[in-house]
Amino acid sequence: MRERDWRNFDISIPITLFLMMIISWTEIYFSTKNNFGNTFLIKQLIWGSIGFLLFFIIQFFDHYYLNYSIPFLYGMSILVLISTLFFGVEKHGAKSWFQLGSISIQPSEIIKIIVILTLAKYFSEISVKYLSISNILISGVILFLPVFLIVLQRDLGTALTLLPVYFSFLVLGGLKKKVIVISIILSIFIGIGGWHFLKDYQKQRIIAVFNPEMDPTGINYQTIQSVVAIGSGGMLGKGLGKGSQGAMGFIPERHTDFIFSVIAEEMGFVGGAFVLLLYFFLFYRSLIDLFDSTDMFRIYSTVGFVSLYMFHLFVNVGMALGFLPVIGIPLAPISYGGSSVISFFIAFGIVENFRIYKFLV
Repeated sequence: MRERDWRNFDISIPITLFLMMIISWTEIYFSTKNNFGNTFLIKQLIWGSIGFLLFFIIQFFDHYYLNYSIPFLYGMSILVLISTLFFGVEKHGAKSWFQLGSISIQPSEIIKIIVILTLAKYFSEISVKYLSISNILISGVILFLPVFLIVLQRDLGTALTLLPVYFSFLVLGGLKKKVIVISIILSIFIGIGGWHFLKDYQKQRIIAVFNPEMDPTGINYQTIQSVVAIGSGGMLGKGLGKGSQGAMGFIPERHTDFIFSVIAEEMGFVGGAFVLLLYFFLFYRSLIDLFDSTDMFRIYSTVGFVSLYMFHLFVNVGMALGFLPVIGIPLAPISYGGSSVISFFIAFGIVENFRIYKFLV
């Protein structure tokens, strides 16, 4: 077994994660206490603590051995997703949850990490300048199986988060110009064709982005309340627990999908900008060390994790600002939710683990 080199441990990563959780615990408390007391805060405290515990436990396992267990983990993930279709419970219109007593677990959140590692393993073992058609097809199948099963669970948002990861891998792996052009054309046709498979409420949410005045008490209600909250926060915000839209409950899902709106209302532009800086700093620290790395599995995995959560950030903030349709993608790990918090900590725990073994062979 290889030895760990703790001198490479980047303390700024767990510090950044801790600051994110402080903001999460604070805003979840103030946005839910009037209706639910301390219920959501206590649960988020537990999930955050478990997340930190897993983050540090991961540092004691050599990722070299993780590489060999990936096919098994991927196979188990497919079985779990199939099991969810038969034995899962439905929440918010998606049958993507397991209920264990009072605890709800969303397997697809954790499985996203395994899918990224599986794709990273496959791409890292390809030693050609440009990806072949067979490379693209095989990697596409690896992605398609879990995404298809997640879509069957009616959880379109979670399924979409894996697509930017796959595209980033294709670009990193090397694509010929003609393949890029064909891919763009196919994506356009798939997007147009996919419109006909969307449900009516999903179509309305997309249309509502281009028509903010449409149905202000229905399909556009969440977005309007969110934009009002962000705008009313001004530069420094109204103060913790003093936001009318968040603390008084006018924003639906204010502790999950629209937590950024609550932050901007109560802490203003400065608070919102600070949250964005935390994410960008975390992504920067995760990627900066890759320039002198020759471990392709590490490179693909890290780029995959950053792509995943950069997409989370982009879509969630875009939803809050009214630039993108509401598709239920949380701002992990700040949004309330055990599965999303745990998966976030696991992902960046693995990124940190890569650093510890960086110079060892």
